Amino acid sequence: MSLKIKRHAPYVGVVLVLAGLLAGARTMPVATAGRVTYATGIANVKKSQLIGPGYRLRTGHNGRIELTFSNGHKLRVGPKSDIQLVAYRPQQKQTLIQVHQGRTWNKVPPGQGNRVITRTKYSTASVLGTVFDTSVGAAEASTTVIEGSVGVRGPENLPEQSIFDQLPVLPAATPTPTSNSSALQAPTQIASSVHQIDLPIRVVPGPYEVSRDEWLQLVANQRVSLGANGKANVSIVSPTQLKDADEWYRWNFQMDAQAQQ
Repeated sequence: MSLKIKRHAPYVGVVLVLAGLLAGARTMPVATAGRVTYATGIANVKKSQLIGPGYRLRTGHNGRIELTFSNGHKLRVGPKSDIQLVAYRPQQKQTLIQVHQGRTWNKVPPGQGNRVITRTKYSTASVLGTVFDTSVGAAEASTTVIEGSVGVRGPENLPEQSIFDQLPVLPAATPTPTSNSSALQAPTQIASSVHQIDLPIRVVPGPYEVSRDEWLQLVANQRVSLGANGKANVSIVSPTQLKDADEWYRWNFQMDAQAQQ
């Protein structure tokens, strides 16, 4: 009799572990998590899975993931990526994402006041209602604004709430820049105290020195690349050219169009 009990004991342990995992999955509140609405290729999540704060999303060479949050924010993760959902507080309208490697696409509904921060080792990007792409490589990170407005500055190692407290106020709608737009002007040096949060600097294409206390405001069709040396390069991009040259952009535009149908 004792031999029979020993032979089946491991199976009992497996059943208990699985039961615990399933119970934990059921107790995660949907309102405080993102749901996987798309997953393909090599990825560490499955469709319909709930993703809460602290979870890291990883993809292989052909993996792609889409998370949809209760506030309508859609986060997409590209191939060969490693990102973490650091914080998601829908009542405070705060989301913090850490991009360790790879590419992400954020579509944040405008007019709701949802503040989304994407942080990399080279940059910090803050958005209110916009569509933007973040790409992180070995030497630099780039942020490309498709719609709306994004504030970008150097990297931050502050606690979560401190980052949200120091965000600038970005306008909900801004004009799309052109190479000779009169709405843009060259940045000026701003002297500020530690506790003062200045409005972001509207920028034209060119190189800039970016400090931890200054924000550069990018609008649609602008891209900024930041490296370890703290220097930023701002350029104007064409959505049509991006779609033609990069399958990642083409796929995201298609996903956005399908979501609006």
